[in-house]
Amino acid sequence: MSDILLEIRPSMGEYRKFVKTTPIIWLSIVVVCILRGVFLGGALFVILVGIGAAWGVLYMRRAHIAVTRDELIRYGIFRRRHWRRVDIKRLIDVPMSISATDARAFGNLFVLDSRGRKILRLRDTHWRRVDLTRLVEVLALPVSRHGEPLAAKKFHERYPNILPFPERRPWLTATLLVAVAVAVAVAVAVVVIAVAIWYSEVLPW
Repeated sequence: MSDILLEIRPSMGEYRKFVKTTPIIWLSIVVVCILRGVFLGGALFVILVGIGAAWGVLYMRRAHIAVTRDELIRYGIFRRRHWRRVDIKRLIDVPMSISATDARAFGNLFVLDSRGRKILRLRDTHWRRVDLTRLVEVLALPVSRHGEPLAAKKFHERYPNILPFPERRPWLTATLLVAVAVAVAVAVAVVVIAVAIWYSEVLPW
């Protein structure tokens, strides 16, 4: 496009720094090795890391955001989305914790439409802060800035219907996932027992 005013791409450097300091990743290595043994667990981990790294490199190479005089465009790995700039009305720049179990705070830039719905959410874990600052300057929209980190609950109270349900209710989401997993395990066990009983009655032994 000849009328591109700004083009930014994800930062591999920022993402590497985030991954290196994320405890859950290193904890997963220990868990896998304990459950599967050092050799098999290590092999499985290397395979998973390889797949994740390949996906990450593909994302870093293909994903980017462009701003033209009329549109904001986000290019993903497989598809492109675009919004008219006249439909974009507000920005929120706020540091937030990674999750309920990870208190580290990283910047988040939310791009909202005229109804307050989220168009984009860009995190410092994937994008350079200097690029996000340039994006804010080019869009030239009202910005709500928060210097202090906001918890997901507080953010939701101020800006409803922006955060996804798992982020607003992490413990409830975890409980539901565990309940579903237990229900599936029980259902599988019941089916296995029923089949075993049927075979024991039908087949001559």
